[in-house]
Amino acid sequence: MASTRGAAAGTTAMPTTPAPTADTTPPPEIAPSRARLAVACLVLGAAVAVVYAQVGSHAFNQFDDDEYIVANAVVQQGLTAQSLTYAFTSCTSANWHPLTVLSHMLDCELFGLNAGAHLTVNVILHAANAVLLLLLLARLTGAFWPSLGVALLVAVHPLNVESVAWASQRKAVLSGLFALLTLHAHVTYARRPSPGRLARTGLCLALGLLSKPTLVMLPFALLLLDLWPLRRLRLEAWSQTWRRPVLEKIPLAALSLLASLATLYAQAAMGAVASRAAVPFDLRFANAAASCGWYLLKAVFPWHLGVFYPLPAAPPWGAAALATAALAGLSWAAWRWRLSRPWVMAGLLWYGLMLVPVLGLIQVGGQAHADRYAYLPLIGFWMGLVWLLDDLTRGRPAATRHALAALATAVLAALTVAAHRQVAHWRDGTALFTRALQVCGPSAPMHSNLGNALIAVGRHAEAVPHYRAALAIAPNDGRVWNNLGSSLMNLGRFDEAIPTLERALELNQGAPQTAANLGSACLRTGRLEEGIRLLEQAAAQTPLLAVSYAELGDAYAQLGRLDDAIGGYGRALAADPSMALARYRLGRTYLLRGDRAAARAHFKALVDPAGGGAQGLCRLGLTLAEDGLFQAAVEYLNAALGVRPDFVPALIGLAYLRATCPEDAWRHGAEAVEKAARAVALEDGRNPFALDTLAAAYAEAGRFPEAISTAQRAIGLLERSAVPPEVIADCRQRLALYSTGRPYRSDAGLRPNTPPAAAKP
Repeated sequence: MASTRGAAAGTTAMPTTPAPTADTTPPPEIAPSRARLAVACLVLGAAVAVVYAQVGSHAFNQFDDDEYIVANAVVQQGLTAQSLTYAFTSCTSANWHPLTVLSHMLDCELFGLNAGAHLTVNVILHAANAVLLLLLLARLTGAFWPSLGVALLVAVHPLNVESVAWASQRKAVLSGLFALLTLHAHVTYARRPSPGRLARTGLCLALGLLSKPTLVMLPFALLLLDLWPLRRLRLEAWSQTWRRPVLEKIPLAALSLLASLATLYAQAAMGAVASRAAVPFDLRFANAAASCGWYLLKAVFPWHLGVFYPLPAAPPWGAAALATAALAGLSWAAWRWRLSRPWVMAGLLWYGLMLVPVLGLIQVGGQAHADRYAYLPLIGFWMGLVWLLDDLTRGRPAATRHALAALATAVLAALTVAAHRQVAHWRDGTALFTRALQVCGPSAPMHSNLGNALIAVGRHAEAVPHYRAALAIAPNDGRVWNNLGSSLMNLGRFDEAIPTLERALELNQGAPQTAANLGSACLRTGRLEEGIRLLEQAAAQTPLLAVSYAELGDAYAQLGRLDDAIGGYGRALAADPSMALARYRLGRTYLLRGDRAAARAHFKALVDPAGGGAQGLCRLGLTLAEDGLFQAAVEYLNAALGVRPDFVPALIGLAYLRATCPEDAWRHGAEAVEKAARAVALEDGRNPFALDTLAAAYAEAGRFPEAISTAQRAIGLLERSAVPPEVIADCRQRLALYSTGRPYRSDAGLRPNTPPAAAKP
């Protein structure tokens, strides 16, 4: 690989000019032109776009995205005084990173819950990081092609997909941005030291730590830049060069210490730090050593990547030994080349230093390692590797350099294809967690999250086995018991759901959402008093979902406690003012209590004035009739006809009520015939349901010969249409009644056997 690097890049030849002092650093002798760098930046942007453009159509997943965004009501408010206070005083996912939280709030302010837009911001930040890295390395070394090679590796490597295609990993790309700005600020300071430039470096570091506290090792990594390529630190002249580079890092290290203490406090307070009994120290150390090798292996061979690699049950001593041996070999080579090829030592030390906070020595979570943890550490590895290859081929025949360039291009193309495929696995939770189970093996979190992803799209039957698989691995996880019980309840398997939710309530120590789920299950199985007790118990601890309050109202209504029912529906509407079912039932309850004015106010709110409101009025009238509130039903069906006298669904509905109502006071044969005949005429006699209704009206009016002939016409039309056989059978039963001189009475109030679709409530 050809290079234009000058002496400052660390060539093997000793400089002929006097060595720089600790306070001054010569710029690179040959710097890439601005035009060349501009083209390279465009190439980086295009490469990132090729890999990540697809995220615009992706969805949020159920692994942290809910806690950060989807179920976080404060974040969804956008940037407000309350949300700003929340960002700096609260922890999210057992971490204190207010700047990341603020960035999510800004996204919600701009894009709402458009997942594609949130993810596109991640992509833009990632592209910016690749550009900043290119400019940094070119600025430091003057070596254009190696700088571009490292930046491209960061831009398209599959191991970085997790940090970009996962909305809640905004912290990774945002902290990466501020880490690179810190490096740029440090270079500016190193070349022209001043308190203001040092303060600028500290500000960038502070912003990075407020984005993700894993940057705590960055002040020490800055010393590696001083070693190479800044050459402010010289191993061959350590005693003369160490003082200023080390002392100036003390205030930066103090910032890292504060961030470390805040993070440890937050994680301990939220119970996220694993105890020594849960994760013994031998397991931590062995896994840390193995992980150091794992990241290097995946850097070179990025296959079988997933979102969760479960912590092994026993210390992985074999993998730890292999990783230790590999790192020892690399360290030996780096030490041998410390003077002739200092980039190898600088890159390897960068890799190790930046990995320290995420190796699990203080274990948080159940993962052994994670792709996202390699986002910044691997920059050091790529620097050392690319500069080594460049150095080894310098002075070789042109054919050798061209062959290496062709190989590098092929590798980058292969990585781009692999990364593009990896991004596709992040399109939604179902795809992501299915892939994780395939490549990382079974784990309770992935089975549980896959279950959550499935129920999010209504696939409860498929979710149940995954919840059971999660419980087989982690039998005391109350959240999974709760989700399993909820799925069983949605499937109508209450005999399984209730004991499952009882177990969840025991493990979750009375958690309100679990109590609400169990209460709902009790209500649906007729255990009204117990269900009410559980729902009220849950509501006393935390605001419930609107549907839970509505169920509470239903239970009170069934017990005849109308005032309590009104309170339940009122709380449902307070939680969700758009909940039409709760508003309808609140109006219905006011009717039952005799307060027609209050009922009318709520019913009015249900009618959408779009299109004249006839459809909404009709739908409300039909629903009231089904509930046996015939007076109100007649009122609203007539109101619909007042808006649109030719609205066929309202004509059929009112005629059917007047013809078949089980209460004598609301039947009126002549009116039923008039309304049904108008509907038949408006439909040119081709609507079998209008004919069926007219037949019932004739029978109510005592005109049985006409009822019989009209019913036969309706049956003939139904037999030529795609309707279920039972619809035709019901019509035949009514025809049999008319043949014996008896009218039809509806047991369900208004609804015909199959009403027109437009008339459905």
